[in-house]
Order: sequence, then structure tokens, then C-alpha cells
Amino acid sequence: MNLLTEREREVLLHLGTGAGNRELAGELGIAERTVKAHIQRIVMKLDQNSRLEAAVLSVLAHHLLCSDPHCTRCAAGAAHARRTGAPLLTT
Repeated sequence: MNLLTEREREVLLHLGTGAGNRELAGELGIAERTVKAHIQRIVMKLDQNSRLEAAVLSVLAHHLLCSDPHCTRCAAGAAHARRTGAPLLTT
């Protein structure tokens, strides 16, 4: 994940919600074509084959991308990993 710029990390985090380009653009306050360009670079930098693979990676690595200390998804993911012994993805 360190390969990504801060903005690309933000786009990747939102990509994991399943939102389309128009929705992402609205949430991030950028043009739809800018979202497309970010996603294209994210897919390339993370050596993924598609937007879908990047979105799945986003969900799996949510705890690495999210900077909200009150995020319930981050807390739930960490608790699940502790319960099951599943490793959390790391950079």
C-alpha cells in the first residue's frame, strides 16, 4: 500500500464500498474522469488485473487504509482476526 499516494489510498478505500465512479467522484469532490485515472493507476501499482480485484483488496486491507480511529469496520476486522487467528494484511 505504500506504493500509493495519499489520494490513491483514499480512492481505494472508497472503492471497497462498491460505489461506482460517479458516486466516488461525488464523495471525493473530484471529476469522474479523475476517479477513473486514479483507479487505473491503483490497479497497475498494486499489480491487480481489474477494478474488482482492487476493490476486494480494499475490503481486506481496510484497516491499513482507514485513518478514522472510531471506524467500526477496522475494530471489527481486528477482533475477527484475534478470534480466528487469521492474519491481518500488512504493508
